[in-house]
Amino acid sequence: MTVVFAGGGTGGHVVPALAVAEGIRARNHRAVFVGTRSGMEAKLVPAQNFEIRWIEIGGLQGTGWRKQSKTVFQIPASVVASARVLKEVAADVVFSMGGYVAAPVMMAAILRKIPIVVMEPNAMPGLTSRKMGRWVTKALLSFPEAVPFFRPGRSEITGRPVRHVTALRAGLLKAGLPG
Repeated sequence: MTVVFAGGGTGGHVVPALAVAEGIRARNHRAVFVGTRSGMEAKLVPAQNFEIRWIEIGGLQGTGWRKQSKTVFQIPASVVASARVLKEVAADVVFSMGGYVAAPVMMAAILRKIPIVVMEPNAMPGLTSRKMGRWVTKALLSFPEAVPFFRPGRSEITGRPVRHVTALRAGLLKAGLPG
């Protein structure tokens, strides 16, 4: 099985994704990250010996109109690039931590009909998780307040892993992924 991890920019997105990816790797499955060369994933993911593919995308929130405009124009190309990655690695599932990097990967997964698992560590989901929530196959949540942002019956309160052992203990591997 190949799991594509999407979500980056900050350590808050990357570190929990790495914890889950360690669990995936321990079960002899392939973990591939998609990220930008400017986010924290550019340093943290290769340092843990995970494969990473690059896309060009910026954030929308907390940025000026110039950066927002640039990001809007990057979206189509980043969705196409993400779809190409999903095809090349034969992705079985996309695991999203949210954030601006996750949006085009999730859009590509929807287009390619690939299941999406979201780990949302906040009581109020971020913009990407809120906007993409209705297409999510499984939402692994830290707080019950986040449940209404996802389709009924697709959420589970699991907590937030910070390392491999915590990810296994929280049942994330069983809750969201087959095998």
